[in-house]
Amino acid sequence: MSAMSDAVNNVAITSPEKKSYSPVRSTMVFDTLKMLTRPKETTHYRRRKQDLNFDPNLGSFDNSPSTPLNSTTRWGISCLETPLTDEQLMLRKGPSRLIGFLIDIAMDERARKALRWTGQGLEFILINKELVAKMWGNRKHNTKDMDYYKLSRAIREKYDKKELNSVTKTGKLKKGSRTYSYVFTENSYSDLVSQTGQSIEYIEQFAEKIGNKYRETDIAVSSSPQAPSPQNSE
Repeated sequence: MSAMSDAVNNVAITSPEKKSYSPVRSTMVFDTLKMLTRPKETTHYRRRKQDLNFDPNLGSFDNSPSTPLNSTTRWGISCLETPLTDEQLMLRKGPSRLIGFLIDIAMDERARKALRWTGQGLEFILINKELVAKMWGNRKHNTKDMDYYKLSRAIREKYDKKELNSVTKTGKLKKGSRTYSYVFTENSYSDLVSQTGQSIEYIEQFAEKIGNKYRETDIAVSSSPQAPSPQNSE
């Protein structure tokens, strides 16, 4: 009996040890395997798309500043030289006085569909005389559309005039060398400088540049019964 009781006691003592040891060991093995098989953590950096510019010469991307959108188009044509549409020209803001109005348009290369320099001194030509007239009407806030006949009459008011005492009043405009062309005279120089903020030398150089650049390519003057040539009308 004593031998059997000793055996039972031994089983009772050793059983709990096996139950308590086995779960701990299995947990340690599981944790070890989990650590060994866990993938390494990686840090992902997201790069802004607009900072990547492809250089066709190098065949690679760089993060240099991109070319401003308003400098050139994909065809290499300067956006600043792209002519304005008639609608855009009609929406232009600027001076309403005649001399300031004319020089303001002449000094904008994009407005060449309305008027531009001929390349002969300070002579300019109306490319679209009716459009220019309507533009001036907008500047003056006229309720009725201005036409070229009214504009040409206002221009002639700027010509040289003989007063009653036979003294000639120097004008700011005079007839040009061709139909629908006019010239800023020396008497208008102060107005041109104050309006543009540039010297007369600069304006003359710009006028020559534009005249030589486009020459006769965009000059399509057409006569109209209600729009007589200023050369033939006094």
